[in-house]
This record gives sequence, C-alpha cells and structure tokens, in this order.
Amino acid sequence: MRKSHNILLLLLLLIFPTSLLHAQSTLEERSRSVILVKNIEGLVPLSLSPTGRITLLSDDLKAVKPLAQRLGSYLPADRLSVHSVTRAPSLTADDLLVVVVTRGDRPLPGEVDSLLCWRKSVLLLVDRPSAEAYIPAVIAADAIALSAKGREGMSALADALMGGIPFGGTLLDDNPTLFPNGAGLTTTKTRLATALPEDVDLDGRVLARIDRIAEEGLRAGAYPGCQVLVAKDGYVVYSKAFGYKDARRKEPNSTETLYDLASMTKALATMPLVMMADDEGRLRLSDRIDKHIDYLRWSNKSDVRISQLLQHCGGMPAVIRFYEEMINDASYDPPLIAFRRTAGYPTQMDQNAWARSGFRYKSSMVSSDSTAVYSQRFCKGLYLSPEVREMMRREMKECNRRSGGYRYSDIDFLLLQEVLEHSYRRGLDTLFSDRIAAPLGLSRLCYRPLQHFGPKEMAEGQRDDFLRHQTLRGDVDDEAAAMLGGVSGNAGLFGNAESCAVVCQMLLNGGRYGGRTLIDEETIRHYTTYRHRPSPYALGFDRQRGGGRGNTCEEAPMNTYGHTGFTGTCFWIDPTNQIVYIFLSNRVAPQRWNRKLSSLNIRTRIQSVIYDALP
Repeated sequence: MRKSHNILLLLLLLIFPTSLLHAQSTLEERSRSVILVKNIEGLVPLSLSPTGRITLLSDDLKAVKPLAQRLGSYLPADRLSVHSVTRAPSLTADDLLVVVVTRGDRPLPGEVDSLLCWRKSVLLLVDRPSAEAYIPAVIAADAIALSAKGREGMSALADALMGGIPFGGTLLDDNPTLFPNGAGLTTTKTRLATALPEDVDLDGRVLARIDRIAEEGLRAGAYPGCQVLVAKDGYVVYSKAFGYKDARRKEPNSTETLYDLASMTKALATMPLVMMADDEGRLRLSDRIDKHIDYLRWSNKSDVRISQLLQHCGGMPAVIRFYEEMINDASYDPPLIAFRRTAGYPTQMDQNAWARSGFRYKSSMVSSDSTAVYSQRFCKGLYLSPEVREMMRREMKECNRRSGGYRYSDIDFLLLQEVLEHSYRRGLDTLFSDRIAAPLGLSRLCYRPLQHFGPKEMAEGQRDDFLRHQTLRGDVDDEAAAMLGGVSGNAGLFGNAESCAVVCQMLLNGGRYGGRTLIDEETIRHYTTYRHRPSPYALGFDRQRGGGRGNTCEEAPMNTYGHTGFTGTCFWIDPTNQIVYIFLSNRVAPQRWNRKLSSLNIRTRIQSVIYDALP
C-alpha cells in the first residue's frame, strides 16, 4: 500500500549545526552525534529477517564507503549509485532500502523517491539538502537520520542504525528548519559495537597487558597464532590477532581468520539449538533419549535422560575410536595403536601414542573419489559412504555404559545431535545456519568452512600423519566429527572471535540480539545456572567451579559459564560484570600433543587481566 503523504509535510529548510556532529571518542558523544528525526513503527534499530539484505543507494559512492563498510560488518549490504537505480536488485518485503545524501545540492532522481515510497526505507542525510527538492523523499522514507560527513560520523551513523549504539542526538539550531529545533528520537542498543575500555569502566592500560601474555605464548611455541576478544556491557573493547595462521609462520594472522572451535561447538551451536527445541516443546530435559532416537530402544542407553547427556552423567565412554571400524583388519598386524614407542609403530599420533602405518581403509566405507555414494568429506582426497554413520550409530548403541557418576564424553553430544536432527528432520549444519547464524547476521561462523571460504582464510591445524596423511586446514581436527562430514554436535564449527562474540552476547542478553528473541531468557538462566552433583557442569555449559578448579581464572564470579576447545580455544560469559571473553588459537599446529598453552596458563592469565582492569 502506498504510504500516506500526510505522514510529514513540513516546508522549511533542513539545517543542522556541523559542530554538533563532529566525530567524538566517547560512547555518549558518539550517541549525541547522530540524530534520528523520524522512525515509523520503530524500524530503527534495524532488524532484518534472516534472508533480508540492505541495498545502499548514494549520490557519492566514494564518500559513503565508510558507512557501507560498517553496515556490511553487521549484515550484507549492496552499494549502488542513485543514478544506477535501474540496476538495483529487486527488493522483497524482507529487504531494506537505505538512501544516503552526501551532497544536498543534487536532487534525488524521481525513481529513488518512488522506491522510498513503496519499499521499507531509511533516508540518511549527511549534508544540508535543499528543502523543496527533498520533501518527497522526507515524506516517503520510513526513517530519517542525520550525521556529519567523514569516516567517524558515518561509522557512528551505521552503528546507531544497527543498534550498536543508541541514537541520542537532537537538532540544536535557532534557524527555521524542516524538523523543529530540539527534534531527536532515542533508541535502545541491540547489538555489539566497539568502544574504548574506559567507556565501560575498564582500565585500558591494564587491559594492554593481554598483549604481553599472548606474545609470550607465541615465543614459547604454544601456538602459531591466536585471537583475543573482550566485550563488556555490549561493547567490544579489545579485539586483536597475534602471530600467524600457519606453523611455518609465513602467513600473518588477522581478526578475520577462522579457527577450528573444537568443543566450543557444543556450547555455541548444539546448546542454543537444544534450548530452542526446549522452548518449542520438541524435547524436555526429563525425556529418555529413546523417545527421540529409535535405534537406542531396548539398549542399555534407552533410559538415559537428556539432562544426563548435558551434564555428562549418562555413563557414556569418554570417546569411541570409531575410525578403527573403517580400517581393514587384514591390512595390518594388531594392535593398531601402541602406548609406548616401539618397533613397528612409526607414526606418532599423540604424546604417548604411536600407530601402525600402511593400513588400508575398507572400500565399502572410504573412497579417494567423491561420488554420489561417497559424498561425505573426511579430508582432501578421502570421502565416506553412509555406511560410516550407520557404523557409528551401531557402536554407540553397543558400547559399554557405566552407572552413575560424571565423565566428560563427546558421545553425549553426538547423541544430542541425533535428538535435534530427529526433532527437526534437518541436518545440524542447516539448523545452525538457519536458526542461529542467519538471524544473527553471521557469515564467518559455520560448519564445513571450505564450502564458503578458501583455505588461506583459516588457521592451519594439525599435521595428521595417522588417518588423513595431510595438514588439516578447514577440515575439523576431531576424528568423530570428520567422520560425520564435518558436522557434529561435539565439534566442527569454525569461526573468528568476533562472530563467536555475537552468539555469546545473545546468550548474555537473555536470548535477545539485534531486535530478535532467539531463546527464552528463563531457559538460558536455567541451563546456565543448573547445579546437580556429581557433575561440575551446568546443562551443557562448563562453569566456574571455585577453589582453583576448572578452566576459569579464580577471579571470575561463580555464575560465569562457557566452554573450552581441544584446539586451544575458550569462551567465558560473566553475567555479573556483563563480560564476554574469547580466546582462539591453533595450538595443535603442527602437533596436536603440544600442551604449552595449558602449562603456561595463557587463557586463564588473560582472563585474570580482565578482572584486574575492573575498578
């Protein structure tokens, strides 16, 4: 339906003082530097659907580049000239049109006014436009915002539009204007943005000590490279990359580098999906797993509860060496693995484990060619048939189960993957993409990263001389996850720290982010605070255990929760102080038995610095 021209009909010049809109450094000043004068139906802060895109039309593509780049860091954005409007992509109801005026002496083409009128739209003014020429656009747009020219002004405008900072400015001018003196609407913060440590009461000089600890790990050979991120009160105040992507130290690292998150996958992918399923009534914590997994009926696993899997109290073995069933028994003299260095076992696979070499895989399960049958990638040059997953299910059904007690087990989360996929009738990777990554606007957090990115965009993994005979890069380190084609409930997620921080902030916000609610707040509270002996875990999340035990620093409050990962990763969420801390590394490159990260206490020492920086 055409928008009413009675929405706004003011016939005065638009004038706003450039002194008000100068780039500022503090959060309060940045908020005051951007002004929202129209906001029909609360369009701003923007909250697009998972399939929505932003089309940015500007009268000066070069001048608007900082704005486009900043918007693109939140959600995908196409940038076109207002004079190329005929080449603009077709806009659906999920899309948003943003028109930016940087030169007010050039009226907008009539086609742009028409698009503003018929589509969900925002008009951004960073120059004094001629009132009469721009009245149609002002009337037609759903929202109108003002800022100063320049990188800082446009950066603040993009942050405010997306909810990274609130709009808080007002027009302060005594001359007649299109919008009255004092005009200015306020909004709320809905997304992460960047800020100075001092803006959120952290001492930046203390926080800088993180650099020395991260660099100490580099010098000691604890990892080729790492990323460290700290956020407080919804603002990222520290985000840096150190070292290199590769073990040879030839490729400099960056904050864009994707890391194998290992068991962080449990808490960042599987757990949000479990909580969503709980909210939707698809499962209950008290459910027996045979209610969801048919092949476990009449097995010794049938009465295991979902809550027991989440707390690692279901009696499952810590690991199952599924790969042994893929290997042809006739191709080697058993045993396959020796736990001391001895003749006939030339391949080191862990600190105290060596393996036979020259064995062959079963042709029914593994092929060197990707085909319709052998469609699951194990690694470059090795592909698996569906028989592999059926074998894994059989192994999980038949494995021994001990009664009672806590034992951390990857098998618990392989079974939770089965529960989720049965409940939704969709693969875990698709569930994660559609239910978590897309609504949060995340493009650098995914399973099977080689389908989306080149190998050079990822941190190098271990040199696997045992099963895959290559250096892993984009293929998951965990063997069980690799046997599932890289999509697993226990591992397989790849991402950078800044993308992980968005999921963490969503959890810290009580399931809300970017104007959307993904998970009920009470569900998150219950899962992250649940206590039941003998498990040190909450429901699916590791936590502060107190007394110097566990994986957090001692200063972290008792309600801190998160998870670590085998490849040298961790995240911790502190609801008391509203802190998110993320550390990513590839400590397994080139040898997965490198333990220096833990022996040097790099992760916990960095976390301690964050608490030292508090007032």
